[in-house]
Amino acid sequence: FDRNLRTEQSTNQFDDFFPCALFTTLLRYDALEGAGLQSAIPSSVFRLLNKMYGCDWECFASPFNCWLEKCSVEEAENQETLRGGKFGCAFGDTDAWFGGSGNFYGTDFLQLAREGSGCFQANP
Repeated sequence: FDRNLRTEQSTNQFDDFFPCALFTTLLRYDALEGAGLQSAIPSSVFRLLNKMYGCDWECFASPFNCWLEKCSVEEAENQETLRGGKFGCAFGDTDAWFGGSGNFYGTDFLQLAREGSGCFQANP
């Protein structure tokens, strides 16, 4: 959230908007009434896909469980910087506040190819 909106709004607007954005997003996912809605591969596999193949798209995630969005931090073990990524999500209108790219099935793959993207990770 901070990375996506801090530069576009003043600090006061940001601080006022964040609780509303978080509450709205939490309500959306709570309405699904599920627990553990997704299986996920271990973070070591995410790292490997990102490092070896430049995988920068997590097809099905949420602001609460996306991994590739967190890739921009340096790894303490080997000091390599992983590339950050995007994630497809269930609720593009609210998840976009936290980095979501909307429904993966609506993705413009031709545009992504022009931008150099091409590796997508989908959980089992």
